[in-house]
Amino acid sequence: PQAVRVNERISVGSILQSKQFDATLDMCAEYPRPFLSKKSSKQHRCMPMMDLIAPQAEQLSRAADELQQLYTVPNQQILVCCTLGFSRSVAVLITWMVRYQHCDSLESAIELVRKVRPQMVLTRDLRDCIAKAIA
Repeated sequence: PQAVRVNERISVGSILQSKQFDATLDMCAEYPRPFLSKKSSKQHRCMPMMDLIAPQAEQLSRAADELQQLYTVPNQQILVCCTLGFSRSVAVLITWMVRYQHCDSLESAIELVRKVRPQMVLTRDLRDCIAKAIA
C-alpha cells in the first residue's frame, strides 16, 4: 500500500516507500538492516517492534519522542512506517498526535488517522497500550 499524508510533513506507510522521504521512523523488526541501507531515506531511525504483538507503552512513548525529534527539523518530509503501515506505525503516530500535537483525545486522533488510512488495524490490546503511553 502507498504511503499517505497525515499532515503537511508526515506520512504513514510501508518501509518500501522510505527512499522517497527525507527521514524515516521505522518500526519493522522483521527486515534485515542491509535491505534498509539500500532503500532507506537520508535519516533513518529504527524502533523495532514485533508485528502482530502489541508493543509496550514505553516503546510507543520512545517512538513518539523520536518522531518529535524528527519533526523539529524544518521542512523535513517524514515517513512513519512498518511493513504495511497499518498497525505499529499508526500506533506511534496516534501516540505522537496526542502527546505532541495536542489532539483532544485518543479517539479524535484515531479518527484523524482513520480518514487517511481507513485500513489501519488497532486491536483492543494496541489501543490499551496507546492509552497507557499517553497517560
